[in-house]
Amino acid sequence: MKRISVLWMLILVLSILTGCGMSGSGNNDGLINMKISVSEDQIDSSENTKLTASFNEAVVSSESWFLFEIRRPDGPVWVRAKYEGNGVYAAETNELQKGDYELYGHLYAGGGYHFSKKYAPSNQPT
Repeated sequence: MKRISVLWMLILVLSILTGCGMSGSGNNDGLINMKISVSEDQIDSSENTKLTASFNEAVVSSESWFLFEIRRPDGPVWVRAKYEGNGVYAAETNELQKGDYELYGHLYAGGGYHFSKKYAPSNQPT
């Protein structure tokens, strides 16, 4: 009986670890359609760069919130986005440097769900 309990605990732990590891893969498997866009022409200017993420409005609720994660060589920067309506979250930042970052979007939906996606510039393959 003890072996069966240990086996079930091992399966549970592996399932949890596997599920958590998949959230950062950038692939939402069609569950939601997350589109991230960046005002590329503003990146090297002194102006703030506008970041937007859009979804099917059905996945957004009053419990949802969104963060942009900017991964740079000196460490990540997190930018909280505001909900603008119609499934769109937006933020402005001066933390982007052309070619020197990776951008991820993270939607935290009601019920503890987390979806993430890596931004791919329009001139690069996704």
